[in-house]
Amino acid sequence: MNEYAKRLTEALKRAGISQAELARRTGIKQQSINYLCNLEGKQMGSKFTPLFAEALEVNAKWLSDGLGEMEKPESQTSKMAVYEPASIYNTGYVKPPIEQDDSVVKIPFLHEVELSMGNGRVIYHEEPEKFLTFNSSWLTQNDVDPKFAVVVKCSGDSMVDRIHDGDVALIKTDIESIESEKYYAINYDGEAKLKILLKRADGSIVIHSKNQNGMYPDEIVRPDNAEQLSIIGRAVWFAGTL
Repeated sequence: MNEYAKRLTEALKRAGISQAELARRTGIKQQSINYLCNLEGKQMGSKFTPLFAEALEVNAKWLSDGLGEMEKPESQTSKMAVYEPASIYNTGYVKPPIEQDDSVVKIPFLHEVELSMGNGRVIYHEEPEKFLTFNSSWLTQNDVDPKFAVVVKCSGDSMVDRIHDGDVALIKTDIESIESEKYYAINYDGEAKLKILLKRADGSIVIHSKNQNGMYPDEIVRPDNAEQLSIIGRAVWFAGTL
């Protein structure tokens, strides 16, 4: 019997949710979760284990390797925040508190979180330890609510020459709809990416890369597969070195 599949199945049963619901909460394909739950399979684990553990509220080390107790320790509770996409049009990001005064606002910089400008990175959330300071009037002019904003690092080359590897982006997370041809931080099939989104008349969303060198073809999310795509937020500012 596959031990990882046994633990994942046990965690699902304990949480009282289905594979489909776990897929909805994490953005991972249900087919992938079904494969990982196959008790006769040969899978040794998954890179999505931290996401599963957070969504199922179990100990990530126990789920990954069978170490410790199933119950999630307080240390994991304080260090991670579950990203639970509700639909293609909203975000499940829970914003940590920030400090501010009348003239400047400190926006959390999640320096361990990177948005891939390539083929994607697994999403992990962290408690903010660093902040970037923004002028409060500039934030107001750009319709950015500091309670729903975060700064993250970008990696890869799929968005050059607009955004480069190592640049940072200010992400506005309280969006309610998609504006075509804008830059968005997205969770697509469990991976974090920074891409341009294009809306089609048939309801499909095109995930588009600025760099058209043949390595990053457009990806199309049709309405019947909308659960694969969740919007983290819209990028409103970028910064990097010359």
